[in-house]
Amino acid sequence: MRSERERLLDIIGSPMRPKRNLSNKIAIVIPWLLLIAFIASIVWSFWFETLQPLIRAGDRRTATFNLIGFPILLTGMIIFVYGGWIFVLDTLRLFSGDKAFVRSVEIVREKSPGKDVKSARLENVRTLWRTWQRGLRWLGFGAGVFIIGGIIINM
Repeated sequence: MRSERERLLDIIGSPMRPKRNLSNKIAIVIPWLLLIAFIASIVWSFWFETLQPLIRAGDRRTATFNLIGFPILLTGMIIFVYGGWIFVLDTLRLFSGDKAFVRSVEIVREKSPGKDVKSARLENVRTLWRTWQRGLRWLGFGAGVFIIGGIIINM
């Protein structure tokens, strides 16, 4: 019988144990190519619509702050997206792997008369909070870095 962890890895995949079929390779390559194209389009736009006009106008101070702030802004965006990814993965792991949590959710959904629904709800909130903390920290850190980059760009 397969463990809960193995079932979860079948659903979300594992970088440590990738499947070798062609559709899985395509499913891995296409998102990476889209991400590279997305970042390249941002850099292209930054160069042609921001930096070149500033350099032509002779505004070296603003161009310098843009050159410093832009990588910080991109880094913040990447950290923020990573935090969202962690948030979603941790939530999926909780719902597929924690039997006590799943039972507690069932108690709340069924509103069983013999069970304490209020304590089950409170336990669900606590469990979700513990699960979400890691992802929320990354999201907050990414947002902070993004804001710092925006402030530097607008100096």
